[in-house]
Parts: sequence; C-alpha cells; structure tokens
Amino acid sequence: MSHWHHASLLAGLLLLAAPVLAQESEEKVGATEAEIQRVFTIHYLDMEDITVLLSRQLEGGGLVTIDNKTRSVILQHRPDVVERIERWLAEIDVPPQAAVVRVLLEKAERKPSQDAERFQVLDEWTRTPLAETTLEVKERSEVTQAFGPDGVYEVRVKLSSVDRQREMMIFDELAIAHFKADEDGGTRRRQLLRTSLDLRDRTPKTVMSASSSNSDVALVVRVVGVLRDDDWKVK
Repeated sequence: MSHWHHASLLAGLLLLAAPVLAQESEEKVGATEAEIQRVFTIHYLDMEDITVLLSRQLEGGGLVTIDNKTRSVILQHRPDVVERIERWLAEIDVPPQAAVVRVLLEKAERKPSQDAERFQVLDEWTRTPLAETTLEVKERSEVTQAFGPDGVYEVRVKLSSVDRQREMMIFDELAIAHFKADEDGGTRRRQLLRTSLDLRDRTPKTVMSASSSNSDVALVVRVVGVLRDDDWKVK
C-alpha cells in the first residue's frame, strides 16, 4: 500500500473518531459544571457568623441565599462542594458547650522587704481574701454576676469557644468591677480588671492587676474553668 493510501486511511479514521471524542468531552464538562441545590437549617450558630464563615468556605461560582427568619441556607453549587459544606456544617453547627468558672478575688499588699524587680512574685505579697463566686457561661455568650458583700463586686465573662481536644476554654473577656457609694448617695463603678484569658480545664490561673510596679496594693484574681460536670475543687 502506498504512502498516499496510508495517509487517506488515517485521515478517515480520525474523522470517524472526532464525533465520539467531542461527545465524551461535552458529557464530562456538563457533569463537572452541573449544579445542585440544597437547603440547610441552622440550629445553633449565629446567622451573621454563618454568612462570614460560608464566604471563606465556598469556591468561585455557585449561589448562596441566607434566610434569617427561617434560619436556613440555600446553596446551589457543584455536588462535591455541596457535600463538603454539608459535612462542614455538621461539624460546627452544634449545641454550645458550657464552662463552670470559679473566680476568687484577693487583695495583695506589698511586704516592706519586697524587691520592686520581683513585682509579680505573689509569695512576696500579703494576700487577703475579698470575695469568690461560681458562674456558668455558654460558648459564644457572656454572663455578668454580682458577688461579694452586698454585691459590691461584679464579674463579667465572655466565653468565645471551647476546644475539647486540648481541654481549653478561650475567653474574650474577663472583667472585674467594684461599686462604691459616693457622697451624693449614688454609686460609682470602678473597673478593676479587664483582660482576655485562655484556661486549661481545672488548671487555676492567676491574674494580677496594679496601677504600676511601684504600687503597694494590687488585685489578684484566681480563675478556674471546668468543662465537665463531675466533682471538682480549687486547689
């Protein structure tokens, strides 16, 4: 067979195969780009948080509709993306966990022999108990509670999140305030301490507040967070 016949036969085979190859290519593209719609009901998370979190999870394309009244998310996207979002929501849309927080308030006075460079060494302060309280706060919420004699102190804790694997509680805020009557018969509120705090389960943490390293008096706050409901004590 001549070279010309070989070329003609090859060209004919390619022409016959072209429609088949084109059809397979169109089917693959269509399957990849096909989108499905799924409605998810949000049970626990804040809807504003969902809006922000979804924007970080979704790839380009698709359509998302969030209905705050029905607490639902309507997602139109590729099947693989919809399945991934479904698994992700199942992991994060869970009941908020609660932590029991024990707060002990002490007044610390500098000993005459204390070295200013050892300001943070609590053993070198004379400490007097002032008040203590226990409160429970849920994840992604805050609690304010009065305590002490006649409720002269106020504690506010805001629990951001709970990490069960590390047994950690992350508090956006721990604040202590003091109320004192003034000469006009009113009440003055003085902020004594305001800080963020990470607590490991059942491990006490001490926070010290003073105006400066030269202060003779300071406030000492000992905090213990507990994730579980069984018996526990502050050591």
